[in-house]
Amino acid sequence: MLNNAREYILYLRLTVCAVIALSFCGCQDKAKEHYAKCVQLDVQGDIPGAWDACNASITADPTSKNGKAAATKLTEMRSRYEYWKREQEKKAAKEITGRAKTARAYDGRPLGVYLEEAARSSVEETNLALGSTVSKLVNSWDAVPLDGDKWTVTYIGHIGSDFDGRAIQSEYVFEFNPADGSMAPVNAPAKEALNGPPQQLKAPSKKRK
Repeated sequence: MLNNAREYILYLRLTVCAVIALSFCGCQDKAKEHYAKCVQLDVQGDIPGAWDACNASITADPTSKNGKAAATKLTEMRSRYEYWKREQEKKAAKEITGRAKTARAYDGRPLGVYLEEAARSSVEETNLALGSTVSKLVNSWDAVPLDGDKWTVTYIGHIGSDFDGRAIQSEYVFEFNPADGSMAPVNAPAKEALNGPPQQLKAPSKKRK
């Protein structure tokens, strides 16, 4: 009987310990570590790292104290994160346009030099011929990422009107592949810049009888 009583008491103690252990494990905040990392990285100025860590905290346990704090932190960080993201996109676009300018035009010159000189010449010739300033130099480069690693690179040389008074805008659109630096034309002006003006077909000569 005594042994049974001792075994019962031991059983009760083990059961209580098990319940306490399970309760302790259940109370652990799985989001705590990620949230602490989020705060630390934010203090260090690592905005994307902090943003990812706070998102990981919410994923780990959105209803916990630290998970909720992470959600609040993301709201507070949003404007700074979006500003950082825009700046990164501008930086990437600038790098891509810089590389695109070094591609070769059909005459062997760097594409940037060829297009910008052509735009200036067109503006000067048009305005001189018309005796006005209807044509204006734009000289604008832009790059937008496509699906995958490729980019659309657009150059606008000038705007204005031609000799007949019709509105014109010189626009060249290319597809740039950063992996190998290759440029492919998207519109007709871009094709001419890379491959040269279309060749004139010669009329067949008449054979004398």
